[in-house]
Amino acid sequence: MTTKFLILSFFLPFISIAQTEHQELVNSQQYALVIGTNDYQGKPDWQNLENAENDAKSIEEVLKKDYFFKTKLLLSPTREDVEKAILRYNNILSEQDRFLIYIAGHGDYDASSFDDGFLVFKDTKTVKKDPTRNTYLQYKKLSGMLEALKAKHVAIVLDVCFGGSFNENLRDKSRSRGAEMDRNTMKFLNKKMHKTTRVYLTSGALEEVPDNGVNGHSPFCNAILNALYQEDLELFTLSDLHHSTKRTQTESLYGSFGSDDPGSEFIFSKGSKVSLSEMNNSQTSISSDINEEIATRGVKEEKDINLYTIGVIIILLLVFVILKLYLSNRRKVAAVQPQPVETVTEVKEEKIIEQPIVNYDVLSEEEKVKYITQKDFTSFNDQQLEHIKHQLSLYEIYRKNLQHAEIAAAKHGENIPPIVLHRMEDAKKGMREVKNNLLALLS
Repeated sequence: MTTKFLILSFFLPFISIAQTEHQELVNSQQYALVIGTNDYQGKPDWQNLENAENDAKSIEEVLKKDYFFKTKLLLSPTREDVEKAILRYNNILSEQDRFLIYIAGHGDYDASSFDDGFLVFKDTKTVKKDPTRNTYLQYKKLSGMLEALKAKHVAIVLDVCFGGSFNENLRDKSRSRGAEMDRNTMKFLNKKMHKTTRVYLTSGALEEVPDNGVNGHSPFCNAILNALYQEDLELFTLSDLHHSTKRTQTESLYGSFGSDDPGSEFIFSKGSKVSLSEMNNSQTSISSDINEEIATRGVKEEKDINLYTIGVIIILLLVFVILKLYLSNRRKVAAVQPQPVETVTEVKEEKIIEQPIVNYDVLSEEEKVKYITQKDFTSFNDQQLEHIKHQLSLYEIYRKNLQHAEIAAAKHGENIPPIVLHRMEDAKKGMREVKNNLLALLS
């Protein structure tokens, strides 16, 4: 066995790792929930629109045909229809998938009573008839539902008035198309696919946006469609779309929410099969070189054997030194790292519903209702059961959000970031609302 073959064999594990990393894009399915609402019952506050449904149809078509998204289209749905559609993706998405939600229609912002924005749907009532906004979808609730999805990569695009209020009370990081967009595909995927992505793109800030535009679309939607149709890159990002929509009538906003990792990107793969074949070709060429060396070893003359031997020794020494430093550093970290057990217990003592510790996930629907309400209900009719299932789905989202926030709080000890405290309060508030809704439903 030649020394050169030994060197190539040494690198085989690293080549295998690289192939595994790029396999993430192969396994990553693209899903899109596309919503457009023209018809509204809450007049005179919410007048019918002309282009929202047409915008949604066109966006859904290009995502499905050109970008291989698995799409679901909702036209003039109710608020509950939208919530149920989002919740269903909890049973569809896997961690490596990418999920995009696009919403066109009316939006609202209430600074005095809620300090938050809202989405308006077909059955949304006027503010006078619904001052508590129960028929609206509040942005805090929407961001919590998206945050709880299993997919690591989630993005939302809002073509609604006051869409910029989606980032209210959440960390907002303005981004723009940077130098890294001149990217090597393999390096870009390695860097981005491992990051958790929670990003948004809106057609405006705290302002109204126009419905009428060109070609039967709003200006914002028209800019997105032009970018999607004309984009000649196999891989591009939502921040690219932000760059393309900056010249619309209102200034589009791009930022992050929830558990987004710094430097993350929501990736569109236009020709996933083509781009993957390009990456695989580069790996195949390496494998071919190795196979050729295997086939011809013992036949070629061994030239510069001393150089190869020195190279192997240097590589092994470097690996040994790096491994030694890594293990030494881990021991130091383990020695000084505080144990968060007491902090977790301290945070978890603030339970919304004081109950004996049980495995909530294995409870039946009746047991979950009893656990949440602390009351014993013996039976439900079919109409109640449908609403109960919806409330239990919401409770599960809030419960998971609270668990994640408590874990994050425990890591920070006494210096808990405001965003984590905010997420905890939102989750607790949502759990209380579910409890009250169940009590009202079953009383």
